[in-house]
Amino acid sequence: MDWPKRASLASCILNTNKVKQIMNPISRTPRAVTRPRRGFTLVELLVAVALVLLLMTLFAQIFATATGALSTQRGLAENDQRARRLQTTLASDLSRMTYRALEGTDGIVPILDDFTSPIAWEPVAGMQNGYFYLAENDPNNDTDDVLQFTMQAYGSQVWADADIPPFVGRALFFPNGDAATELDQPEADDGDLSWNDLAGTLEIDTVNENDRGASQFAEVVYFLRHGNLYRRTLLIRQGFAPPASPGLPELNGGNYGGTNTFWNDFDYSAFFDNDAVTPAMVMLDENALNNQTGTTISLGMPKFRFGFWGDFTNAESGMPREFTDVAETNFIGRFTHEETSNPNFLYPGQDVSGGNPHMDRLTALNYDAARGIVTDGTATVAGTAPWDLANGTRRSEDIVLSNVHSFDVQVYDPAVGDFVNLGHSIPGGDFNRENNRNVGADGAPGEAGTDDDGINGTDDDGERGWPGTDDYGNRYDTWHRDAALIGNQGSPYAFMTAGPDGAPGDPGVDDNQNGIDDDAGELGWTGTDDVALRAIKITIRYLDTTSNQMRDLTIVHSFADRDSN
Repeated sequence: MDWPKRASLASCILNTNKVKQIMNPISRTPRAVTRPRRGFTLVELLVAVALVLLLMTLFAQIFATATGALSTQRGLAENDQRARRLQTTLASDLSRMTYRALEGTDGIVPILDDFTSPIAWEPVAGMQNGYFYLAENDPNNDTDDVLQFTMQAYGSQVWADADIPPFVGRALFFPNGDAATELDQPEADDGDLSWNDLAGTLEIDTVNENDRGASQFAEVVYFLRHGNLYRRTLLIRQGFAPPASPGLPELNGGNYGGTNTFWNDFDYSAFFDNDAVTPAMVMLDENALNNQTGTTISLGMPKFRFGFWGDFTNAESGMPREFTDVAETNFIGRFTHEETSNPNFLYPGQDVSGGNPHMDRLTALNYDAARGIVTDGTATVAGTAPWDLANGTRRSEDIVLSNVHSFDVQVYDPAVGDFVNLGHSIPGGDFNRENNRNVGADGAPGEAGTDDDGINGTDDDGERGWPGTDDYGNRYDTWHRDAALIGNQGSPYAFMTAGPDGAPGDPGVDDNQNGIDDDAGELGWTGTDDVALRAIKITIRYLDTTSNQMRDLTIVHSFADRDSN
């Protein structure tokens, strides 16, 4: 072996020995040491944590935004649903008015009273029943309007072999020990009765009575107070009378002991008749919708309605109680369920002489503006304790919409060509203040001998219906022809119905072709100079608390030719 090969072999052996030394764990020769793996520094960890927190914050904000948007949309949908429900209710109530437009007319027209009209204006039976009432009060204020009218509903379900009345309200049951006469009370009016096999008669189930009455007729009133829009409904009695049932006496104060809580126990129209031989509470029935001549109790006469002053011994009987005092300081519209269900309300179970606050329009009421509640007042009888109307047991039952900022009802004025406030100041308008003919019991527009509006002098036409006076006010009322029973006041805009020519319809023409020229049925006839109330526009402005946005609800209702052609 030559020398180069020997050197190469020695080098390989040497290298092999080095490898063995490294691989041999017990070799005393030092091993080659590897560098340890490098980890995250503190700075890197802090940056990573910050990024994770930032991402979590972003995700939380996105989730909160999405959840908030969903809640807002749900709140808007709920508010819109309440508004639609209110719109449906209002439209349904107006479509069921008992006082309707006559065939061929542009709208509804008031019944002219006898003492101002040379013609006998007999109302048309079946069409001009009950009443329609609109109070504008201050034309520049959209929170003091009152809309009130009578309505009739028609059902299709069988109830005691007749149409079922869809108006339902509370009716307290009180037994008198006679199964037959017990049928003549509101609790039996819905026809939900039991059959007594032994006696062979219908009777109220004394164990499971439903404390509910029903009728096809009712009064309804809408008004705004303290941000709440109220809808108060009072049934007009339609007694249940099976074919074999004898004539039975009406429910009255004589057989109902809880007279101080009547509107807690019953949702029925009633008044206190202090002009009767024996003064007592009287419940109104469907006969009170009749406006024909000679009717003694008619809802066409304001003094019989809910919310009107019914002291028949006073010349101003029939004036509405819409403010806390005659000076019209605080608007209350009507008494609420909360107030009338309080035992201290007293009416209709007690007369003015007993100190009830409802009838005595001349006694000022104390009003808690912070809560929107009539709290207490001074009794009309010396020594009688003041009354309190807060916290009645039926609180909030009549609220249909909350957070309402305005409730504005406007009338269509043909001369203006637009919807306007009743009693407006636009010159030439058919429904401006100057054309309001009502001047109250003193015969002067506004307050007698006073320049109420401070414009044209004392007792000018512009003062008709001025607040705080005995004028009927900025109101539209279909009225009753026996105006002498209402303190000799006429319907404010009744004179407009015959137009400038003084004749209903076209003078000397039988417009409705009933064989009589210029009869009452031709009032407001289309194409004539008669002025009818053609339509109203209701605008409700309310706050959507979820989105904090103001929203508007508008309803336009036409009276022309409704259900008459």
